Amino acid sequence: YASEDPVVSAAGGRMTTSRAAVQAQIQRFWERVGRNMVDARFVVGTRQATRLGADAAVVTFTYTIPHRTPE
Repeated sequence: YASEDPVVSAAGGRMTTSRAAVQAQIQRFWERVGRNMVDARFVVGTRQATRLGADAAVVTFTYTIPHRTPE
């Protein structure tokens, strides 16, 4: 993500418009779910990038995180 705002991120039906909010969401995910994933890997599926202007673009993609649980 960009080092300064504005940053727009949409996932799971929610939209975030600041870098700090994206960072907080990633941290929450790790605390609630991620720390229990064993052998996790991030697999990117379909990707689409569209240039909007000299300093703006939209990137969308699907992903999965295959993993095992501690049990």
